[in-house]
Amino acid sequence: AHPESLIEDRPTGFGGYVPANFDRDFQGTVTVRRALQLSLNVPAIKLLGAVVGVIVVGIGLAFFGTILVYLVAQEVIGDGLPAMSWDLLVKSAPMLDSKLLSLAFVFLLVGYGTKMGLAPMHTWLPDAHSEAPSPASALLSGVLLNCAYLGIFKTNKIMVAAGLGDFSGTILMVFGLLSIMAA
Repeated sequence: AHPESLIEDRPTGFGGYVPANFDRDFQGTVTVRRALQLSLNVPAIKLLGAVVGVIVVGIGLAFFGTILVYLVAQEVIGDGLPAMSWDLLVKSAPMLDSKLLSLAFVFLLVGYGTKMGLAPMHTWLPDAHSEAPSPASALLSGVLLNCAYLGIFKTNKIMVAAGLGDFSGTILMVFGLLSIMAA
């Protein structure tokens, strides 16, 4: 959805839930920008439904990649929290299964890349920043994007230590160039 896209603010049910606006009035057809400015509930739920799929899939892929890293590390480092220690993962990287580690990197990159706004998974991010209230936009910029970047950066560090830097570097360059071209 684009800020000038039109959306309906009319009585609507969502699986038995019928939200109402604070003033109990409906505005009819409004732009997305206006709906967010007025904090209209029905359009907000519709917009959330359009964006949440991308966000949930992204974090699900990152979570699956994290599980793969743990499974790969578990064979070398052992069970429990030590198998998720960045320092131990980097030290043990040459002994990790390179195929599973590469697969984990792809899942983590696509998952965190979705949260970070890398192309082609970036479609939700520009609208979220421009339409969000200032504190929410600051949280997106200051926390969410940096945490996603940190996950990619740290995983790439493990890839380099495992001798898979060419593989991860090439994928990072492709996503980086796609992001530059999409900007």
